[in-house]
Amino acid sequence: MCGMKIDYHSDVPVYKQIITEMVDLIISGALKEEEELPSIRKMALDLNVNPNTIAKAYMILQEKGYIYSIAGVGYKVAKPPRDSMQERLNEFEEEIRKILKKMRKFPISNDELQKRLFTLVKEVIDDGDQG
Repeated sequence: MCGMKIDYHSDVPVYKQIITEMVDLIISGALKEEEELPSIRKMALDLNVNPNTIAKAYMILQEKGYIYSIAGVGYKVAKPPRDSMQERLNEFEEEIRKILKKMRKFPISNDELQKRLFTLVKEVIDDGDQG
């Protein structure tokens, strides 16, 4: 599946990684509404995981409204749930907040911290302009 990255050595369970990756692909539009998803078996083979792992991820994604199933057809991408992008952005902000708090433990000035953060933001924006 396009863009799926699974870290098999992570402390985060594989099914949760699959959910997060798929939510991001759906919210970003990389997976389009009504697009057919790989079968559980095919996704399991592609990602080299147990089919039960994919079934669990699909079940949770369906419960959360990101995908739906059609008997005899398979799974399709649903319209992203309302507020899903805002919820995901809030999660990213919390991750950034945690990192910044860790950085504040070092003997670094507010100006230096802001400068580093601004440099990173600029790098990301510049990379986006080139992609």
